[in-house]
Amino acid sequence: MHVLHLVGRSHRRGAEQVALELAAELTRLGHRNELRAIGPGHEGETVADLPTLTSSTRHRPVTLARAAMELRPSIASAKFDVVLAHGGAAVLVAAMASPRRPPKIVWQTILGLADRSFRGADVVLWKSVARRLDAVVALTPPMGEEARRLGFRGPIWNLPNARGTARFAGLDRAAAAATLRSEIRVPAGEHLVGFVGYLVDQKRPERAVDLLTEIADREPVAHLVVVGSGPLAAAVRRRAEAAGVADRVHMLGHRDDVAEILAGLDVLVVTSSDEGVPGVVIEAAMAGCPVVTYRLGGVSDVVLDGLTGRVVDGEDVQAMAAAVSAVLDDPASRRRMSDAARDHSRNFSMSEIACRYESHLLELFETDSVNDHVR
Repeated sequence: MHVLHLVGRSHRRGAEQVALELAAELTRLGHRNELRAIGPGHEGETVADLPTLTSSTRHRPVTLARAAMELRPSIASAKFDVVLAHGGAAVLVAAMASPRRPPKIVWQTILGLADRSFRGADVVLWKSVARRLDAVVALTPPMGEEARRLGFRGPIWNLPNARGTARFAGLDRAAAAATLRSEIRVPAGEHLVGFVGYLVDQKRPERAVDLLTEIADREPVAHLVVVGSGPLAAAVRRRAEAAGVADRVHMLGHRDDVAEILAGLDVLVVTSSDEGVPGVVIEAAMAGCPVVTYRLGGVSDVVLDGLTGRVVDGEDVQAMAAAVSAVLDDPASRRRMSDAARDHSRNFSMSEIACRYESHLLELFETDSVNDHVR
């Protein structure tokens, strides 16, 4: 089976990390895999494993059309058996590049569609895309329901997000904490609360600063470690300065050693307004880091409330701050959460999930073979 993984951007984040790791596992299982990105990463960066179809960092309609035109010759030559489109922009490009079968197109959902996708011209577009699909991978049941609302009648595969385990094998949390504390000059005994993600509105990184402000007077002292780059970096710094906690907010920017940083944190917070199943909560579990999160998408499939972390209902900053304080104040419970998180993370191992992808993808071709025989 020859699979094209189509992603939005040429960087190692989110859906792109999933595509890279899934492709590697499917290759290990004996299948051919290639990857393409619509354009460069958010800051214009690219990675060698993800060649780009355009030079644009923004997914405007004209960019998607250009990407489809660039991809069309490879599609027309019947080079691929399956296009696995990771995300909304990718599936739009895949559908435009191959309006008729073959190849098969499988849409890997990431986030729920915006409300406007079900109105006016947008719903006409998305319904036409749904007619071209052969299968949908739904990270959560509501994502599968959205595909049905668009008129899709084919198979929906409920498969969780996943991560490769190699980066997390053998991580020593005590050693990782010592390394991180040395870098940011935080003494042992003071707590490290982490935020990891692209600094954009959806992730609401300023809320992590607000949370730190809520617990500013607690003892031992807590620090916020912010890992990630993005357009809101300056806003995060301003929020910290205005709140008087700038000396305890450590902005590390984009890092390649996220696994080690997660292992060094006392707790990770997820402050987003919307998520599917963010990879960072799986990575935190694999690193043995408890997570405190709002109840978002499928996050509670990974973060088991009271067992591997805390899940906060609503969007109240004070409630999240109270949950974070409860985790920090109980070292024994935190250690139990760490161990339980590592155990639970085995359910999100990419090697296991890739086998399920393979089984479903092969079923598509077996169904065709049966139908051809009947005809």
